[in-house]
Amino acid sequence: MTAPGRKVTILGVPTSAGSHNPGQEKAPAAWRAAGLIEDLLAAGLDVADRGDLPAAPFRPVQPVDGLRDVDRVAEVAGRVASEVAAIRAAGRLPLVLGGDCTITLGALAGFGDGGLVYFDVDVLHTGLFPLANFPHFAGLTLEEVSVCLTEFTRGEKFGGLVITEVNPDHDPDGRLIKALTAAVVKALAAPAG
Repeated sequence: MTAPGRKVTILGVPTSAGSHNPGQEKAPAAWRAAGLIEDLLAAGLDVADRGDLPAAPFRPVQPVDGLRDVDRVAEVAGRVASEVAAIRAAGRLPLVLGGDCTITLGALAGFGDGGLVYFDVDVLHTGLFPLANFPHFAGLTLEEVSVCLTEFTRGEKFGGLVITEVNPDHDPDGRLIKALTAAVVKALAAPAG
């Protein structure tokens, strides 16, 4: 049984402008290649794909006052805010696929009321699921993340999901992103609690 009437709009944000390394800008394409849209549709959700914002790949620039490439990060965040606001105005749930974690600032700015769930794959145990850029060996298992995502998305105030820090360069055969896709689909298709 799926969440009745759940309407999801996917927005890809291919950016690593705010990152320390390249790779996350490839994530929206990797999600689609892993079958995210088809799997959401097969789970009974109403899915629209808004496409990707313009790419903003990593570039090695000297930080200014501790901030790296802040103009590009702000530009991307502004675009994300506009797109998320439009998705919400249409009565749909945004599923924002980053990119680096700075996109969350834009998602929050455009979101308005409701519960926005933010999932940074850096919370996963790197030794078990090496999909993020920074190693965390005290992180969660994929099963633990799946349980958390499902619980968060079942809430009556759930209004959207932002996923960041997926680096497809760490997943050459696509096995990890496919497993993560299954967890995301399970969470979004879960009946409201």
